[in-house]
Amino acid sequence: RKAVNLKKSEVYYFYLASALDKQKRVQDTIAVLKEAYENEQKSARICNYLGYLYADNNIKLEESFTLINAALENEPTNGAYLDSLGWVYYKMGKYHDALPLLLEAASELELEGYPDAVVYEHIGDTYYALQLQDKALEYWNKAYTLDPKPEIQKKINAQKGK
Repeated sequence: RKAVNLKKSEVYYFYLASALDKQKRVQDTIAVLKEAYENEQKSARICNYLGYLYADNNIKLEESFTLINAALENEPTNGAYLDSLGWVYYKMGKYHDALPLLLEAASELELEGYPDAVVYEHIGDTYYALQLQDKALEYWNKAYTLDPKPEIQKKINAQKGK
């Protein structure tokens, strides 16, 4: 916070937001990112981060959509940003629009050598919403292999129990 107060730098805002996010302080994280945005720190990663937090918390989905598209204008093949846009569509209930973006996000991240459990989980959730349970299970298993979180295990167990 002290660094941000000394210099309104995008880097300082981003790392402060990341630290708050790791502490599960969602409203504080959003406040820092909004402050960065309002102080002309409208970088692609600030736009994406704020947009993703809105989407993930199911708030301000239209604003989220606008912010993430602004990020993608600067970095159209960024896997994290593609995932964010897919996740907004998912949260809007537009599963058929979400899926291609999420699959593209996974592909981009795999090409970069950084497969992401969250992206795989999002794909699994989308397949599940589309009533394609086998595909959902496939992607939840991929997510669990990378990051064995209990909430993913619950989804896998629930699906296997059917």
